[in-house]
Amino acid sequence: MANKPSVHDLIFVLEPKNGKQVQLTPEKFQNLGVRERNHLENWIVKHPNLLGTNLLVITKEYDKFDKSDKRVDILALAEDKKLVVIELKRSVEHSHADLQAIRYAAFCSTMTFDELVALRAKHVNSNIEKARREICDFVNDPNFNKLDTTPRIILA
Repeated sequence: MANKPSVHDLIFVLEPKNGKQVQLTPEKFQNLGVRERNHLENWIVKHPNLLGTNLLVITKEYDKFDKSDKRVDILALAEDKKLVVIELKRSVEHSHADLQAIRYAAFCSTMTFDELVALRAKHVNSNIEKARREICDFVNDPNFNKLDTTPRIILA
């Protein structure tokens, strides 16, 4: 017999025309065939505001750390000029996402603005100048050229 959903699992959709409430049934991603890279990562790259804040995606699957083969799921920039390390997991069972994200944030803390611009340019298949302009426009500072050395972490 399935466990009764807790109050935290209750999700309702209101039908716009008649206001009728429809309760959605919680389901695990793995039971739905949702994959981390193919689905979750691509959804967030296309719609980073799903994470509850305004973010500019810089790159995904970043693995160019010195002496490490580790990989950040998504690297983004927040409007307050902080790098944001986004670590995704389909399930929290046996996950060390928190430790991974702390490690990645430490790796990213030495990233330069020029490296950030180059990553954005490659990610959106653009030139360096256009990527620089996108980043400066996003943070609303035409003179922005130095990153905060304390990245933020989002676990999703």
